[in-house]
Amino acid sequence: TTERIKAFLSHNWSVPRWKKLVALIFHFNMDVASCGSALFTFLLAIWTAAGSLPFVDDGAYGRSGFFIRLLVVPIFFILLFFTRDLGRVFGFYGPLVFLDKACIIQVDARAQRAAILKLGAFLAKSDQMIVIYSNVYLKKLWTVYEVASFLALHPVDRMKVVPVTQAIVFVFGPLIFYIFNIGNLVLVATSNLYLLGYAIGLVCGCGGMYVLRTWARDRILIQSRLSEFDVHECICFLEADRPVVYGNIATLMKASRAVHRHASEDEALGAFNALVQSILPNAFDRALGQRYFQLKHYLFFGLCANGAAALDYSCAEIARDEVPRRVLGTFLYNSLLAASLWPLVLMLMEVVTSRFLHLQGWREAVYIFFVFLFGNITPLVLVLECVSALAEEVVDSNWALAAMLLIHAV
Repeated sequence: TTERIKAFLSHNWSVPRWKKLVALIFHFNMDVASCGSALFTFLLAIWTAAGSLPFVDDGAYGRSGFFIRLLVVPIFFILLFFTRDLGRVFGFYGPLVFLDKACIIQVDARAQRAAILKLGAFLAKSDQMIVIYSNVYLKKLWTVYEVASFLALHPVDRMKVVPVTQAIVFVFGPLIFYIFNIGNLVLVATSNLYLLGYAIGLVCGCGGMYVLRTWARDRILIQSRLSEFDVHECICFLEADRPVVYGNIATLMKASRAVHRHASEDEALGAFNALVQSILPNAFDRALGQRYFQLKHYLFFGLCANGAAALDYSCAEIARDEVPRRVLGTFLYNSLLAASLWPLVLMLMEVVTSRFLHLQGWREAVYIFFVFLFGNITPLVLVLECVSALAEEVVDSNWALAAMLLIHAV
């Protein structure tokens, strides 16, 4: 037995298991995987700079390292999917969580019903709720009851919403950057067809913008559903469970004194509707945050998109005993691209994709293409040309070095 549960996992049984697994991996393992892969990248950078790793001909960049680009994303995936298994080998266990399918007996109907009737106790003893959100979450009776009950017992900041689409984009986004970087490296090294890599990047970028637009529409839909919520319109996986859930709702409303203890079930359900409509819209908005991803996510995307290649180039220059100021200029240029410009471009994409959501079909496709090409990529290229020119002047000019440092600080 236990007195407290670290997290209550709220999910829908109709959502495919692999999607929920990816969402849980994203929530519980992402920080460890990102920090671990960043540390491994640092070690590879030291070995490359020391000349202990081989180099490859990288077109206009000359000879550069390639092991950072080759290994950082695979290491990230290994840590992301297996960090808990590796931890158990050394005696480190993850948080204690409640998952209905694992914690409620499924083979004994009487024991199962008794556990379901005590679901409120599990919610009360949980420190946090992890909502594995999908488009059906707010349509299902059980999950709406779970989240409303939790918020009736705990403050809003104890609830964390993890959209399955967000988790899938973040988990597989680095894979797209990896394919782009390795493919571009192979093309440059073998045939100089690097423009094909940028064409692939254009397609992936437009696809990412479409995902962000879909999420912007989903957020509007969330507010609409919650503001017009009616418990009688919710879907129940097993209709036989509906009276049980209604009974639990009535018990909750009476225990929280939202209705008097002799109120009818219809009065309790009406009070529950009012509770959902008043609390959940703001709660979901706060739990989801202002941005689709946090800054740490964008920084990791920057590492995958350009940071690994930047370290390969800079460390190769150190190994070749280039002029120290030239190495500094290259490092400032590449780190600016990876740690500042790429995250800014991705955040800008999120802002502009939330506009003109009424566009559909080919009009939406044209909007995405032109916004991505001329609103994001073209300004990025112009800024990069200016910064690249400054980086070349760092060797001989203190003013250029000061300007690079200032831009980096900004």
